Amino acid sequence: MKKKKKKVITVAGISFILILGLVSWYVFAKAPDFEKLSDEKVIEYIVSKNVDKLNEKNLAKLGERVEKIDFNKRRELLGNLTSEERGKYRENSRKVQEAYFNKRLDEFFSLPVEKQNEFLDKEIDKMFENMQRARERRGNFPAFRENAQIPTPPNIEQGQQQDQQVTSARRGRGRPSPDAMLQRRRQRLSETTPEERAKRMEYFRRLRARMAQRGIRPGFRR
Repeated sequence: MKKKKKKVITVAGISFILILGLVSWYVFAKAPDFEKLSDEKVIEYIVSKNVDKLNEKNLAKLGERVEKIDFNKRRELLGNLTSEERGKYRENSRKVQEAYFNKRLDEFFSLPVEKQNEFLDKEIDKMFENMQRARERRGNFPAFRENAQIPTPPNIEQGQQQDQQVTSARRGRGRPSPDAMLQRRRQRLSETTPEERAKRMEYFRRLRARMAQRGIRPGFRR
């Protein structure tokens, strides 16, 4: 009788552990269908703690969804956040966009050579569109036109910096200090492997070479 009772307790304990494991897996691995979320819900999700539970694949999917939000709509949504929420958005957005950029890198290098220039052309055109938006917001400020630099990486750092500038301007703080920007670059480097850095360097080498082929000068003007 005692052995039977002990066996029941053992089975119950194992079942509890399995159930707990399944629940944990569901909570930490399950991600919503970001394509079905509204723009507002996407921003809310990035601000939440749920981002920490996403794996690299789902982070990339979230980054892809963010790219589909109209830039002006994104500015409006970020403007409605509290100061604390905007800080959390910047923190989580970096992880999201980093994963999305890594996915784009893998897509680029998996393409046949004859298709890679087409990929680069699309990225360059997107950068021009974003730069034009930035110029319009600044009233074609001359210093910005003369000192414009190639965003690195495209659609990630560039978009993130724009969001940071928008939210910082709303708080009256201006752009991040050079020391803060340097610290962020060092942090990003420390979070990547030598192989990842080599892949990025090759990508940007190819990107600049393609820009040169299209007659685009380093100042990023046609």
